[in-house]
Amino acid sequence: MMKHLGFHDDWIILIMRYVCSVTYSMSLNGSNSEWFSPSRSLRQGDPFSPYLFLICAEGFSTIITEAKQKGLMRGAPIGRERFPINHLFFADDFILFGDASCEGARVVRDVIREYELVSGQRVNFEKSLIYFGANVESNFKENIVNLLGVRVALNPEKYLGLPMMVGQKKTWAFSNFADRFRKRVEGWSLRYLSIYGKEVFIKSVLQAIPLYVTQCFLMSKSLYRKLEGIMNKFWWTGNKTSKGIHWSRWELLCKPKDVGGMGFKNLFLFSKAFLAKQVWRILSHLNCLLAKFLKARYHPYSDILSVKIGSYPLFTWRSICNARELIVNGILWRVGNGTRINIWNDPWLPGRENNRISVQRIMPNWTTVNQLIEYETNTWNNELVHNIVEADTLARIFSIPISRGSSEDIMVWKYEGSGEYTVKSRYRVLSIEHIQNATDTSPNGDEYNEFYKSLWAIHIPAKIKIHIWRLFNNFLPHFYNLARKTLGVEIVCPLCKKDSEDADHLMWSCTILQSVWASLNITVLSFGALKSCKIRFANTFIELLGFIRGYGQDLKLNQENFCLSFRSMAKEIWKPPDAGVIKLNFDAAFQSDVKLKHGHAKGHYFWLVRWVFGDWLWKVLMMFPTSLFPGRAKFCVEDGDEGSAGLEPESSWRPLICFESGEGSLNLQFGFKALVFFFY
Repeated sequence: MMKHLGFHDDWIILIMRYVCSVTYSMSLNGSNSEWFSPSRSLRQGDPFSPYLFLICAEGFSTIITEAKQKGLMRGAPIGRERFPINHLFFADDFILFGDASCEGARVVRDVIREYELVSGQRVNFEKSLIYFGANVESNFKENIVNLLGVRVALNPEKYLGLPMMVGQKKTWAFSNFADRFRKRVEGWSLRYLSIYGKEVFIKSVLQAIPLYVTQCFLMSKSLYRKLEGIMNKFWWTGNKTSKGIHWSRWELLCKPKDVGGMGFKNLFLFSKAFLAKQVWRILSHLNCLLAKFLKARYHPYSDILSVKIGSYPLFTWRSICNARELIVNGILWRVGNGTRINIWNDPWLPGRENNRISVQRIMPNWTTVNQLIEYETNTWNNELVHNIVEADTLARIFSIPISRGSSEDIMVWKYEGSGEYTVKSRYRVLSIEHIQNATDTSPNGDEYNEFYKSLWAIHIPAKIKIHIWRLFNNFLPHFYNLARKTLGVEIVCPLCKKDSEDADHLMWSCTILQSVWASLNITVLSFGALKSCKIRFANTFIELLGFIRGYGQDLKLNQENFCLSFRSMAKEIWKPPDAGVIKLNFDAAFQSDVKLKHGHAKGHYFWLVRWVFGDWLWKVLMMFPTSLFPGRAKFCVEDGDEGSAGLEPESSWRPLICFESGEGSLNLQFGFKALVFFFY
């Protein structure tokens, strides 16, 4: 085979020496047998085997091509142009196309025998199938089957898990797909998985199962809804014997995490985005076999983006056409020489908004972009552009650089910086559009978006983050929610036996629960409405996380080791001030090994002002040179200057600062942890 393909003799000797040197040893009853050489040399599974098979497949293709050139195999003519297809290869399988006649069957048999003699491989006819066209008579079918020794394929036969023929009964062709999907879920439902384990399993395993099918077919929406229903049940229950309670529809769970969802995939939208990649591949590689086949069959005189579906199309073609609109809305032409770009119809203006020229009337004298370019000066023709284009479009046109030389116009994907189509970028745009057009809204509004971004970014156990997510979306099984599901339960709290048990009551407003918080020296304020409470919690969470990140980044940036000048060993718990009083808390840290002028050390301080509800009114994190002597701070507290903030020391070093103003006084309470601040 390698000699026929033109390989050098030294290379052939080297390859055959490697192939013939393989030996095997078998394990029998716990002991290894003697080493022996196989009669067929390398076996399937050897790392070198796929490369040898490529040589054999290329040789087989050469034999078929020679038979075609001799007029023995005509193949299957496609479309009006009679584009012929003789064979298709995939791994170690092949599909041959020929005439439905005894003479055509003999040619196929002779080609296969020649390949077997040259390569040393044998074709397994017991596993082979034959398909006939609709107009082949039964007596011809019987003669051809007896001549080749293969069986007639039943419809639908499957290859690599996909139906080879999809007729009008599309739902029936994929009917067992949902059953196999359900069995995969039930195999895991009996095992214990945490809520985060379920999330990983759904995103990594379940949502990846349909991807193989969606490369070729766009299944019906009813089938996608059935698959999503299986995943939704698994998410909320995880037990095949229990119905459980579905606290949310799958559509809400498919929202991105930063807008209140779990980031699961909408299978129908993701399938369209995945199938649109085939459209992009056809546009980018016009000489590939798939592009040639579809052009010969469906659009011999037009492009794939503008042609109609046509009558009685293949299911694959119909699926591709359903995904074309996703490509049309994301295509952008990068101007080269401008000969392929239509001024009025093609998208070639830069930007994310409308990329086509908006004009009141089209001037037929000017058709392509190259007519707007002055190649002598390598600039735009300003006078001509001003005459045919409206004023609001001029700046966008003049911002396009003119390439030097005669570079070709390139079709790029505007949602990616690289210009290449990605399923991720298209699905992201699809999800945003779907959320904007959706009539159903999540339990929380847009005011929680920053909170969700901070929640999923912080490094805490995932099960805690998911629990907080369920709390904010009111997906907890408290009595009020159970009563809404018509389960016939009492909504009165079993602990305090006063109020109804909802999310607000469950977390902080229950009197019994407040006593528990008090025993832990934790003051919990009841804010009344659940929404108000959630907003306050979200704002505090975001601000606290921002401070932690900023402080950590500052430490990492400067690579400095900060140490506290004084460290309190007592456990301190923040308590809210009295009504009408604002509390000031602060702390400081010094780097004692770095001395500034006059014996001062480099330090940082942070202080914040909060009111009775715990909201932050003001916060500061700054670096400053200061003294290491606490006596100076004590002196400034006890002997403040006239006109400055008056300091009145109390017990446990907790002074009261009173700012005097023309409108009244403002009281600030704060405690010292490491340093007593003084104000100038």
